[in-house]
Amino acid sequence: MNYKNINYSCPNNIANIQLNRPDALNAFNMDLITELESALTEVKASQNIKLLIISANGRAFSAGADLIYFKSVVSDPKDLQRYIRKLNEVFFLIERLPIPTLCVVQGFALAGGLELMLCCDLVMAAKSAQFGDQHINFGLIPGGGSSKRLAERIGKQQALELMISGRWMDSEEALRTSLVYKVVGEADLETTVTDFAENINSKSRASLCNIKTLINHSNYAARDNAIAFENNMFVKYVSSHKDPLEGLNAFSEKRKPNFD
Repeated sequence: MNYKNINYSCPNNIANIQLNRPDALNAFNMDLITELESALTEVKASQNIKLLIISANGRAFSAGADLIYFKSVVSDPKDLQRYIRKLNEVFFLIERLPIPTLCVVQGFALAGGLELMLCCDLVMAAKSAQFGDQHINFGLIPGGGSSKRLAERIGKQQALELMISGRWMDSEEALRTSLVYKVVGEADLETTVTDFAENINSKSRASLCNIKTLINHSNYAARDNAIAFENNMFVKYVSSHKDPLEGLNAFSEKRKPNFD
C-alpha cells in the first residue's frame, strides 16, 4: 500500500509507524485509519517483528478525530457507527498484537490521540508532552475505549476528573499517575527509544509474546464488554443530542460553545 498519512518502516525486526498529517495535528480521518489498519495487519502477520513503535511527525502526537471530517458523519447514525467501528477495530488491532508496543509522545495527545496511546503497552513521553481527553469541551463523550482503558491505567477517580474537567495533564503528572512509564528530555528521546528497541530486539520473540499474553489475558473479556457499551452509547448520544452538534459548530466557527 502506498502510504500518505503514515510512514511505515521495519528495520531489524522493529516496526515503526509514524502518524504523518502534521498540518492537521495528525488528526484521524478515514484515510489515516485505513492506512493504520493496513500497516498493523502487516505487523501482525510477521513472525519476525519483536516490537512496534508508534510515534508522530510534527508538533502534536495527535489531536484525535478530524472534527471537520467527523462533522460530516455525525448526522447519520449509520455513517457514525461505521466510523467508530473502524476506529475501534484499529485500536483493538494495536492492543491485541502479539508483540509489545511502545507509543512515543511528543507534543500533545488529546481525545482520540489519547485513546490510541492507551492501546499501547508502554508509553514514553517527551518532557514537554501534554495529555487530555477533551471530548467534554465539544459536548462529546469518548468513543475509542478511553472510558475503560484510561480508568484501568490511572484509576477511576483520576480518569473521571480528567474527562469531566476537560483539562490537560503535563508529563510529570502523567508519570506520577502511570499514564506513561518514562519521561525523557526532548534531546534524549530518540536515543532512549533506540536503546530500548535494541534491548527488546536482543530478547526471545516467543518469550516477549508469551509475557504480553500473561499480563493482558485476564483483562480482555471485561474490556471488550465495556468498550462495546461505550461505542453504542457514543453513537446514540452523538447522533441524537444537540450538544455535540453545538460543540462541533463552535469549533468550526472558532467560538466558545454554549451548552445551556
